[in-house]
Amino acid sequence: MSKGKLILFTGFPGILGSHLAKRLLASDPDCRILTLASERSQEYGRREIERLEAAHPDFQGRLTLIQGDLISPDLGLWRHLEELRPRIEQIFHLATTYKLKADPSFTHRINVVGTRNVVDLARRCPNLTRLQYLSTVHVSGQHKGRFSEEDFDLKQSFKNAYEESKFQAEREVRESGLPATIYRAGIMAGDSLSGEIPKYDGPVGILQLLLQAPALLSKLATGKAEVNLVPTDYVADAMSYLAARPDSEGRLFHLSDPDPLTAHQLVEMARDFLRIRTVEFPLPPRLVAGLLDLRAHHVPSSISSQAIDYLCQEVKYLAPQTTEALEESGIRCPSLKSYLPTILSYAKKFHVIQGAIA
Repeated sequence: MSKGKLILFTGFPGILGSHLAKRLLASDPDCRILTLASERSQEYGRREIERLEAAHPDFQGRLTLIQGDLISPDLGLWRHLEELRPRIEQIFHLATTYKLKADPSFTHRINVVGTRNVVDLARRCPNLTRLQYLSTVHVSGQHKGRFSEEDFDLKQSFKNAYEESKFQAEREVRESGLPATIYRAGIMAGDSLSGEIPKYDGPVGILQLLLQAPALLSKLATGKAEVNLVPTDYVADAMSYLAARPDSEGRLFHLSDPDPLTAHQLVEMARDFLRIRTVEFPLPPRLVAGLLDLRAHHVPSSISSQAIDYLCQEVKYLAPQTTEALEESGIRCPSLKSYLPTILSYAKKFHVIQGAIA
């Protein structure tokens, strides 16, 4: 393990973790990153480090994998704590589970207990300057109307265990007393340039639904609701820039689309992409979800019909602090219209897409 000060990462080698690690290493030649990975993620993590080092020779030896466990005390790093604690300068906590079909107790352990363990370790790092925490705009739950960067506990209910667990996890960070920055991201829809996205679990499952059942989704009665999708590269760019700013400590940023498409517009773009035309008539969202569940008995899928909820939520995410903080950087969230075809092309090319249904 390299000497010197460290950034501890969770959530690598996920797509956002890889994007963000690359940007941090490129921006600071003294940066050293220690990435926490479970036993089953070790091989994937090693391959991703090799890929990054091959593409960027100056990263050699600056990105190190260490086996750990998010839900264990001390993140399973107790053998190394005496050496690591004084060296950890920042922690980027990106790891989460967003599977809508997952057992709620599993979701709680990963998202809430895991965050609590990160916070506990951070408190015992004497040279820690910042905890950088990735949350989600969907801590808004079933709140209707505007939801700003200042909003948090509005007595809202939640659509699923994922949202509730992320709300509870964000509270762990907010109440920790640590120097922290919180980033609430919209639904990360993949890389805007390559279209790359490795999974379709959780809210981002709506992309798979767009490809599998665009005609059925077009029958949703609440098509005017906005769908807040953001590209992963935008989130990585914004986080790497804001994390380096001293004045971002103690602040919260919405990394969301300032001008999102409506559900109707999103489905229309998917239908145009697949060249599908149907007669439209509205159906209640629960009926659409039921039809998708019925279809799942015949066409197995990891996608939960609960993803339908993210085409029907009547909430507007406001991000004035983020807009102001990013003003001089030139970092902007691109319009979904500019990259959705790239995302859908990647999904169709690299994933098994079943035939569309009406």
